[in-house]
Amino acid sequence: QDCREKGDITRCQCMEEIIEGSNNCIAKVLENNRKKQADYGWGNIAKKKNVFSTPFTGCSKLKNIKVAKGNKYFCSAKGVLYTKNKKTLLVYPAGRTQKSYTIQGKTTQIGEAAFEYAKYLQKISYGKKLFYISDGAFFASGLRSVELAKNISNVGLYAFAYSTKLQKVTLGDKVEQINTPFIGCTNLKQFKADKKEIGYYAVNDVLYYKDKEKTYMKCYPAAKQEDSYEFPAGVNGGGLCFTNCRYLKKVVYAKDSTMGQDFYECHNLTVVLPDVVVNPATGSESDSYDGKWEPFKNCTNFILQGKKNPFMQSYAVSKGFTYSIV
Repeated sequence: QDCREKGDITRCQCMEEIIEGSNNCIAKVLENNRKKQADYGWGNIAKKKNVFSTPFTGCSKLKNIKVAKGNKYFCSAKGVLYTKNKKTLLVYPAGRTQKSYTIQGKTTQIGEAAFEYAKYLQKISYGKKLFYISDGAFFASGLRSVELAKNISNVGLYAFAYSTKLQKVTLGDKVEQINTPFIGCTNLKQFKADKKEIGYYAVNDVLYYKDKEKTYMKCYPAAKQEDSYEFPAGVNGGGLCFTNCRYLKKVVYAKDSTMGQDFYECHNLTVVLPDVVVNPATGSESDSYDGKWEPFKNCTNFILQGKKNPFMQSYAVSKGFTYSIV
């Protein structure tokens, strides 16, 4: 019990079952864990480690969590940990070998890192009340496809990151926000979402988002087997919209596009820049690169093509890229 209260059970790879009594031991661990939660930076995510966690993170052989009936805070549904009212699924044991799981009908949200490293899990089902998928919820899971049904409105940061078996994502009409959830999904091939006046939609398997004023390209599937992509006129980079894209050889921004911090772990690419690329801090093309803006993070062997632009030319030099004035 003492080690659990301190959070020392994390990454215990030999434990297969947790039996929780009627006190609030896990509640203390969860609270301590939230206080220690990593920030939203790149330190862990770049190392393919979840920046979010539960008290059981790394317990790769854990199969069941049992909770005494008198516990005021939690309950177990066939070995899966929920809050007492079952409105939040907290922990799905990573060592469970079943290929599918159905979330309780009362559940409204999936907690942070709840299904992380559930490598055997291929399919998830849920009821009409679920609307929120928290940060890192399915990090490095075994899911093959994801359907964000009509009741899902929010998907948290890195929610499906490094789920390397994931191939298809379908978005329902009510999805309002998805926050960089697909980094490291190296076999992702397709997005599906109906076009609408405001919100997410997909065209030719690529995910876009339109608000009242602008349109953004949000995610190009890493395993989409085409060697070039051209931004439609008026469409902007959505930030980390190209990650781990192994087939792409050329990306062409529209002349009126705004480029964001759009590329992560891509290699051997030619990128045709929009007409205007400025230092976000000053709004100037004349600055030397100051190391603060990172549009091509962890990328190698890039050729940048664009107009004369001291800022981007100095950026290319700092990264060892080729810059061609066209």
